[in-house]
Amino acid sequence: MTRTPGGSFERGAVRPVVHGVFALEDAAAVHALIERRGNRGKVVLRP
Repeated sequence: MTRTPGGSFERGAVRPVVHGVFALEDAAAVHALIERRGNRGKVVLRP
């Protein structure tokens, strides 16, 4: 049997941690947040 990392996501065994969802207009501030390691998880930019 071959195991793939994607299988864990598909089964729901691993879920991404999302720090927050931000407007695209806030991209500069979000970039600064990431640079100073102020986020705990992924950041999402939306249009």
